[in-house]
Amino acid sequence: MGLITENPWPLIVPCLIAAVGLFVVWNQQRRKGLLIGAVAAITLALTAFVVDHFVVTTAEQLEQNIRDLTAAFQRTDRDRTLSFFSAREVLLKMSKDAALENVKNLNLLQKKDVQVTLLAGETLAKTRFRANGTVSYQQTNAGHQPSRWELKWQREGADWKIIEVHRLHPMKDEELQMFSGN
Repeated sequence: MGLITENPWPLIVPCLIAAVGLFVVWNQQRRKGLLIGAVAAITLALTAFVVDHFVVTTAEQLEQNIRDLTAAFQRTDRDRTLSFFSAREVLLKMSKDAALENVKNLNLLQKKDVQVTLLAGETLAKTRFRANGTVSYQQTNAGHQPSRWELKWQREGADWKIIEVHRLHPMKDEELQMFSGN
């Protein structure tokens, strides 16, 4: 089921190609079985599309959380931003609260290269993503800043909460200090 809900196109495209092929042959031979096969292939393609649209996988939920988190941080919406962090991680929440106080203008141009890895029977997850844009701190315009982040998530009830944050080098898999000039 994961294949269809993560990316239905590898199923949809062959089904549509088969439907067109069966319809062309049916048009020449007028055999009822060929038309039934074409309709079945179209029905399967549509079913895969609908299932993909309505079923939200854990990976898709975490990707949406990243989009919502970065949007809240960009708006400097303190309460919404901190709602993504586990209540058990008080020091982590305090450091993110301080980051919100220091950032005065944030314009994220792109969020891309999102990777989701599920761990421990889907109770933990690790996400990596890039967030590039311009940023200004209290008194300093830092200009365009490429950044790469790794977040560790833990399922708490029905929600996913952040339990670790790591800033990564934009080009390498090396961890950087949170607010260093690197």
